[in-house]
Amino acid sequence: MQERMKEIREGKPGRWFKDEEAANTEGFPVLFVHGINTSSDTWLSNNDMLPIIRGAGYQSVFIDLHRDEDMWTNGGILAEKIGEMYDSLKEKLVIVGHSKGGIDAQTALLHYGASPYVERVITLSTPHHGSELADLAFSKTS
Repeated sequence: MQERMKEIREGKPGRWFKDEEAANTEGFPVLFVHGINTSSDTWLSNNDMLPIIRGAGYQSVFIDLHRDEDMWTNGGILAEKIGEMYDSLKEKLVIVGHSKGGIDAQTALLHYGASPYVERVITLSTPHHGSELADLAFSKTS
């Protein structure tokens, strides 16, 4: 169990898992996509999102993407994994993306063809019009 928790905290890009304790699920599974410099642990530690989703009767699914890669890298991984999730769960997904996770989700749907497997996308604090600070932080100087 400790090894699994360490794996969740560190986040292995491309690894996804569902809430095995969810019971009597109905509706679309909810996929949680983390933001920059975090992992799926952001949804599980010091956060009440999991009990809320369980209490509402939904299946939670979590994915880890690269903490510091661009939307093209993460969007490609996410699109591939969304296809896997759809095949496994036999349901379209509702995506909840936090911050850059919303941008990664948008890239997966619009540029990598994942939209047939997704019912809807909900974004939380996603910089849809860009972020000047992120542009500055991730710009390459010559």
